Amino acid sequence: MSGRSTPSPSFLGPYWSAFRKWFYPAWLIYETSIRFIEYASQTQAYVQTNITDLLGDSGAEVLSMTCGVLVFLICFLFLAVPGGFILYQFFKKENLSGTLFEQKFKFYF
Repeated sequence: MSGRSTPSPSFLGPYWSAFRKWFYPAWLIYETSIRFIEYASQTQAYVQTNITDLLGDSGAEVLSMTCGVLVFLICFLFLAVPGGFILYQFFKKENLSGTLFEQKFKFYF
């Protein structure tokens, strides 16, 4: 035996390896964005129902919209975009042996 191993071919064909480095990060960002939209709408509804007595209808509407948009933006910018970028970098590397990424995750596995 030669000690070198060849990666097993993808069951989806030879073009999938090049396509997946874009597909998986885009899918992750899409799926998390849908979840963050739900979080934002729930935040908006919560603020709308609990602040109406203090600020009135128009003030509560403005505050609830602002809170909903902020929840979405914070989650999207600090969770979805970095997660997609990390996943892209993971699939971009041809060989992960000996990288800092592998060394950090060996501790957990």
